[in-house]
Amino acid sequence: MPIEHTAEGECLDLSRGGVGLRLGRDVAVGAPVRLTLRLKRQPPLTVQGRIAWIRPHPDLPGWAVGVQFHEELDGELVAEIANGE
Repeated sequence: MPIEHTAEGECLDLSRGGVGLRLGRDVAVGAPVRLTLRLKRQPPLTVQGRIAWIRPHPDLPGWAVGVQFHEELDGELVAEIANGE
């Protein structure tokens, strides 16, 4: 049975192919992840991917983490999220 860990983070940037996050804990490059993105005007969106890279956040406590999605998001959805919808 896989070990599951949960962590809350802050979205730094979002594209169709992945997301940059700030996390308070270290994670392993290559680890599979399931993310739930909480959106303002839409139901939460759950996506799956893997940790592509990690490094100490340059300006804030914690880690900057890049997640590559298994499947690209719809471009219109990404635009809506970027516009705060």
